[in-house]
Amino acid sequence: MNYPEPFDAAKFNAIAPFVHTTPKSDISSEAALNTGVTLKVQKPAKVTGLWLAKNADGVAVSEVFNNQEKPDTAFDPSMHCSVLHGTDPISVAWKINDPNGALKLKFELFSASRKDTAIWTRELTGRTARKFAKNKDSATTGSHTGCFAFSTINIPTTTIGTDTNAFPDHWVTAEHGPYQLRLTVTPIDNSGDSVAWTYFDVVIASITLDWGADALIPLTPRTDVTWPNATYPVTPPTAKPIRDRETDIMAALRTNPPSHATHDVDLIGNLFRKIDTGDSDNFYFDRHKEYWGNGPRIPLVAEVKVRSAAGTAEDSPQSIGNTPFLWDWEDLPFVVGDYRVGGTANFLNTSFTRPAAPGTAPAASINSHAAHGGKRGGEPVFPPQHDTEEPQAVAADFPFKVAACGTRQWAAFSYARTTGTEAGKTGVLFQPSRMAGDKYVVRVMLGIPKAAMDCVTLQATLLGNHTNLPTAVTGVFRVFRKTDLIYMRKHATVPAMPLGRILTYWAEAGVKINIVNQTAIVPAAEYRRFLTAVIPNDGSGTARAAKLLDPAYSQSDGMHGLTFYSFSNARKKYLAEACQQYAQQKGVTKKFVSAINAYSLLLPGCHVWDAQISWYNGLGNKAKLAIETIRNQNFTNAGYASTQIQYDFALANPSKALLQKLAGEFMRNNVVTPGIFFFHSFCQFALRDFDGTLTQNLAGNGGLAPYGENTLDRALFLVYMDPVDPGGTTMHPEDVTAHEIGHNMSLRHAKCYRDSAFEGNGASADLHLPNLDCLMTYDRLPVKALCGFCVLRVRGWPTLAGTGVVALSNDANNNNH
Repeated sequence: MNYPEPFDAAKFNAIAPFVHTTPKSDISSEAALNTGVTLKVQKPAKVTGLWLAKNADGVAVSEVFNNQEKPDTAFDPSMHCSVLHGTDPISVAWKINDPNGALKLKFELFSASRKDTAIWTRELTGRTARKFAKNKDSATTGSHTGCFAFSTINIPTTTIGTDTNAFPDHWVTAEHGPYQLRLTVTPIDNSGDSVAWTYFDVVIASITLDWGADALIPLTPRTDVTWPNATYPVTPPTAKPIRDRETDIMAALRTNPPSHATHDVDLIGNLFRKIDTGDSDNFYFDRHKEYWGNGPRIPLVAEVKVRSAAGTAEDSPQSIGNTPFLWDWEDLPFVVGDYRVGGTANFLNTSFTRPAAPGTAPAASINSHAAHGGKRGGEPVFPPQHDTEEPQAVAADFPFKVAACGTRQWAAFSYARTTGTEAGKTGVLFQPSRMAGDKYVVRVMLGIPKAAMDCVTLQATLLGNHTNLPTAVTGVFRVFRKTDLIYMRKHATVPAMPLGRILTYWAEAGVKINIVNQTAIVPAAEYRRFLTAVIPNDGSGTARAAKLLDPAYSQSDGMHGLTFYSFSNARKKYLAEACQQYAQQKGVTKKFVSAINAYSLLLPGCHVWDAQISWYNGLGNKAKLAIETIRNQNFTNAGYASTQIQYDFALANPSKALLQKLAGEFMRNNVVTPGIFFFHSFCQFALRDFDGTLTQNLAGNGGLAPYGENTLDRALFLVYMDPVDPGGTTMHPEDVTAHEIGHNMSLRHAKCYRDSAFEGNGASADLHLPNLDCLMTYDRLPVKALCGFCVLRVRGWPTLAGTGVVALSNDANNNNH
């Protein structure tokens, strides 16, 4: 049915045809009486037309009907008049034959919503009626007998259905149209009432969407948001209050109008594993739920304009009254091409199809189901606001009444304000799910007839059934989990990591990586200070390795992480220490010191090791063998074997541990904003000879995500490799980067179905898709991507069953029923 609806006389009670009753005396002319007195007999009054007319020129803007000549005439669409409150210069005009013969005039206004009883009546009798019949104090021209300003109609407080104040400003509204205005004229001689009538409407011309002001986000504390809490405190407290996070979202959304093609709802998600737990439980699900609750509140406001009698769209809040507006949402169909790996796409496509209870979600919606922590079939996207109050009585907080639909339960009706700063507007607090990857297209439409709109019909069909219904629609809201990445290079010579690919990997999962910077360098002074602070003295392998750090080379210089003595120099250091130890054992320390001093005088500036070894060179073979035995034993006890390769290998883990602690110390002291701190060096370490030759150790290139250094809102990972793809079986450097981010987001190593050597420690088959390689292996794959199980976990789905939610399964068929 078209909007506005074509006039249907059946919406109003039928008016009986005019029946003339011959009066007892029907003297219709003047006659001379023998008394000499002239008697004038008034003809009976009869109304022949009633219409609405423009004041300016008297042109009729509604059609004339009466019960004498045109009771069944077809309606003229061009005369479908719409009136505005106050500002429309419209008059009620009529034509009465012989108005001096009127005994009574009765004006009545009927609504299609209540056709049996007039919503407004004005009755005049006797001389007052006859005088008013010729009233012309409004319209100045036109073919009429009398008229009055339409704006003088004042509808009393009226109940229609459950609405006890159907016309809050005592004016006709769009909700209860169309309207019939009648004029009944009773003549003096009671020869029969004549009736004329006309039809008009109040027509909504347009609905325009806009962002609501921040002030529309209620200040009332939210009970669904509880993080940070006592169990997981943040020090220093960097988590913004929820309302501040919501206003940040609004600031980003306002860069485009609501009609823009896409809107990213970026939910800051700097929530990370603190220790080596959380990779197989609901750690992230619980923290994300505590942080965002039922989702962010986004005020959407619809400005409503009403059509004037002249056909223009005008502001007329009082003409809107308590008219309902339906707010509806849909999402988008699944697109396989959004995912680079077919197995991931197929798993997700099946997992998204869990049905919702009838009436609780749009048909074919694939947004996250309530059983997985989403809103489809669960919490409302348009939560009720003041739903037990009268629309015009809302006085605090969010200014509009919003009530859930009874049948179309995922949608809601809102109501406009007729006065105040929000007059002529209505709105909702749109609250998308906190689940990354969810999409919403929001539509607001005129909600009349209300009963017909409150149905489970598909939105397209609903609009098709109500052609030309005033409506406004947003672009696509896309929910992302947003994570900040603070990228810093160890030295200016470290080539910057091109991070474009990781954005693709994580956007596919619904995670937006926000790169804070790509040019920052770790300050040299800070590097040296923090390295000194974290060197242990507990006798551990890391402590022993730290003794091999080359003090003659500034540790903050160069693209490598740390600078150690070369293999030959390390053995030289241990030989010199063995000489000192042997001298103490043999009680010849004085001779040993004298030899050192003599050598130093002979070669000023020589290295202390050379001076110590000079004593060794003067000993016999037996003594030398004893010293070498001590040196080899100490070297072995320290974890270093007798070959260059073994020496390099033995330094790998201690150097990673030192770099981890150094980066953690730097993060704690210098990186105070939430996010992931990405520390990048060209390689773990380099070896330096005394002649200055520096050899980069490229064998142990890779990455490390050290959970022990994390806080709940700040995390750390290291990558120590050349950003240029090394080829072969080594992972691409950007893949390594994306992989380490995954660990901080609670993802465990995956089984590798090509070669188990690329699995990594603690590889799991249950927490990934079976028979499908994942980014969380070390294998170099043609296409590196998260498996579907990982995608859903980082989007916010629960890994394990909990209150109101089911466990995520790596069998998609278990996720969709």
